[in-house]
Amino acid sequence: MLEKFELTYEQYKSLAEYARSKNLIFMCTPWDKSSADAIEKIGVPAFKTASADMTNFDLLEYLVAKNKPLILSTGMSSKEEIDETVEFLTRLKADFALLPL
Repeated sequence: MLEKFELTYEQYKSLAEYARSKNLIFMCTPWDKSSADAIEKIGVPAFKTASADMTNFDLLEYLVAKNKPLILSTGMSSKEEIDETVEFLTRLKADFALLPL
């Protein structure tokens, strides 16, 4: 059922172009490395991560290596998870911001 509503790469690209034509910043949340690669090709200025990926250090490290800022959602995270992630990203010298709970 989810595949029925999933956007194609071309549709994402079209949305990004439309956003830029309206002087808006297009951003998208990657759920894995391949989706991060795809939206990077579209030209996002930063990556926004889902709170479910707060402790997905493999994905976070992959995103940091792309040298773009990270915006991390914290809504489903505990204080301990947030602290652990902040420590991890600080060690990587990542450029990041946290969205409040």
